Formats: sequence, C-alpha cells, structure tokens
Amino acid sequence: QLSNDGFRLGHARPSLVKAILHGEPQIRICLAMSELQLEQIITKRKNSLDYLRRVHEGKVHWMNIVKITPDQICSYDIKNLEARSKQWFLLGLSIGRLLVQPNEILLQSLMQLMEEYDYFTYYEKPETFPTFKWYPRTDASSEGDLPTLGKKQPSVPRAQLHKVGRKVIFQQLLAYSVDIPLNYCEVIRTLCEVLSLIYSKLLARSAVSRSGHKAITKFDTWMKTKLFAKIVEHISMVSKKVLEGEFELISRNLLAPYKQHLKEMEEKIEKEKIEKMKEKQAQEDNNKLNEEKVGKSQVV
Repeated sequence: QLSNDGFRLGHARPSLVKAILHGEPQIRICLAMSELQLEQIITKRKNSLDYLRRVHEGKVHWMNIVKITPDQICSYDIKNLEARSKQWFLLGLSIGRLLVQPNEILLQSLMQLMEEYDYFTYYEKPETFPTFKWYPRTDASSEGDLPTLGKKQPSVPRAQLHKVGRKVIFQQLLAYSVDIPLNYCEVIRTLCEVLSLIYSKLLARSAVSRSGHKAITKFDTWMKTKLFAKIVEHISMVSKKVLEGEFELISRNLLAPYKQHLKEMEEKIEKEKIEKMKEKQAQEDNNKLNEEKVGKSQVV
C-alpha cells in the first residue's frame, strides 16, 4: 500500500512501477506518491469535464436534481455568455493546437498560453485584432525522444510575455476578433472535449520532474479559476431559476382546487351578506312606512 487513497502497486501504470522499483532509493516513495496524487487529480478532472459536457448537451441532471436544456442554459445572462463564448472559443482553439506537440514541451506551451490568455482578457481590446475567418495551420513538431527513466528531466521554464517594442506578441494564444455567432453550449462541449485530451496527454507523461508536477497542478488550478468555477456558477443560477419555475407550477397545480373552493366560499359569503343587507333595508323601509301611516291616522 503506497498511500491511503486506495491505490496499490498492481493498479499503477507500468512507467510508475518501473520508477518505483528501479529508481533511486531516496526518491522512490516521493515519486510514487506524487504521481499517484497527480493521476488521481487528472482522472477526477476528466470525469468532471465529461459530466459538464453531458450537462450542456441536456443528457444528465445537474447535481442529480434538475435537467436543464441547452436553450435554458443559453437564455440566462446572455450578455456575459456572449463575451465568455468568444474568449473560451479562442482558448479552445489555442489549446487544441497544442495536442500535436510532444509531451516534453506541452507543459511549457500551456504555461505560456495561460500567461498570454490572462493578458489578452484583461488588457487587450479584441476588436483591435484581425477578424477570425480561418483555422491557422500548425506544423507538428517531431516527436523526438520521449523522457525515459534515469534521465534528468528539464524543469519547466517560467512563462513570460514577449514584446516587440510596446506590442505583445502572442506565441501560443490565437488572438482574434470573433464576429461569427457562437453557441455557448457548443463552445463548452467542444472545450471540454479538448481539455479532456490535454489531461490525457498530461496523464501519459512518464517520470516527470518535480517542476513538471507543479506546472500540472498550476494549470489545473488555473483552469478551475478561469473556466470551471464560472461554468458551475452559471449552471447553478440557471438550475435555480428552472427549479423556481417548476415549484411554482407544482404549487399552482396542487393548490388550484383549494383556491377554487376558497373563491366559491368567498362568493357565497358575499352573496349572503348582500341578501342580509337587502332584508335589513326592506325591514327599515317597512317600519318607516308603518310609522307614516300611524302619523296620518292620528292627524285624522
């Protein structure tokens, strides 16, 4: 038993078993624990991506409570959804290009993309960029020699923005002005699929360095902040509105007979009240008429 989370040596990947059995004694346990934790995080994230994708396709219930259609998702907070769709569309395109890169430079490209995306969304004006009309061709780099056990893995360089004069040059981010109509649910569905493939490549890395583990964790934390948290927040708001509508409908259907009975009772009481008032008025008129007759007889 290598950890308390249920993982065992027989269930580990072959590369991990090799690292544990043949690696340096002082790093064997640390490497095993680190990779097991990383594998658990990535597997959990892939399951979450698949769940979010199916929710936006209207195939599963959100939190096993309410089923939301794509039309309902896209009909709430439309202004913010339009802005997010454009930003995440470019993010998905940019991440998709990285799938052709070999594993040893994938993390470096992801770190660079994160830095450029943050700058693009906070400081740049998208309308100043060329209009998106085509998908740029990316020349796939040669795979080269993949990392092997026993070789020291290079650390992941720190990402930084590259400038020519005062202009920022984006190396990984596809910076465009998006004028084409986008469907928010389709953007989320496609982005979840692309991210699932990226996480699979990260999971397939063997004997990554300590800095590589930190970089993967940093990328996952960044995705939770920039993407997953906002998606979950929007879905929660939409589900709340849908549930309110469902409860209101149920309330109307259940209380309709009682409301109708109450209305009939109120009408009956009001009718009886009017009849009593009429009887009282007739009695008063009759008494007044009798008094007048008695007065005339006394005069005579």
